[in-house]
Amino acid sequence: MTDKDFDKRLDFTNEGSALIPDNQNAQDLIDQLGLGQVVSFNEVTDRDLKFHRCYMALMGYVWSYLPPNFKSKVPKQHFYQWVKNLQRNYDVIYSFKNPGRKAEITELLKSLKKELRLTYRAIDIVADFCSKTELVEYKSIAFGCMSEIQFHEYVKSQLPFLYDQVIRPMFPDDEIYNTIIENIETDFRNFMSRL
Repeated sequence: MTDKDFDKRLDFTNEGSALIPDNQNAQDLIDQLGLGQVVSFNEVTDRDLKFHRCYMALMGYVWSYLPPNFKSKVPKQHFYQWVKNLQRNYDVIYSFKNPGRKAEITELLKSLKKELRLTYRAIDIVADFCSKTELVEYKSIAFGCMSEIQFHEYVKSQLPFLYDQVIRPMFPDDEIYNTIIENIETDFRNFMSRL
């Protein structure tokens, strides 16, 4: 969830058999509804938002250690997506037989984005430097389904990948690499203690 999405959230307070608007966005929605109209929501708790913000802050913190030439190519707001690509954390929706036909790929992507926009699915084209191009759907991290222990374990399981596949290739010197890892591990504990 981006800060922009966070600012659009609807907060309600449970008053037994009714949900009472608890912010202006919620009140605006109630004012627009007709009596008896049914509205559906996806539940997002404060805890889910804390998990999301903690994870994204940690990703941003890891990004801050990377060299300037990398940062110029992969801005901070795209680092999370870059890591998902590196991990191949997506499902292939379609493999293009002739990746050289850029017009075909572009048109298909435009039409799919229009179709999928209403379902909030993250799709993208991943070009392999060999010979294949794929249309992919990124897998989501289900923070809402995790306990605090599961969240801690999930984030902890991501760090070795980041160390081995992202930081190590950019910092082959053991002393620099180990210092970065020690700092990230210390801050990981600090991030987790704030939950």
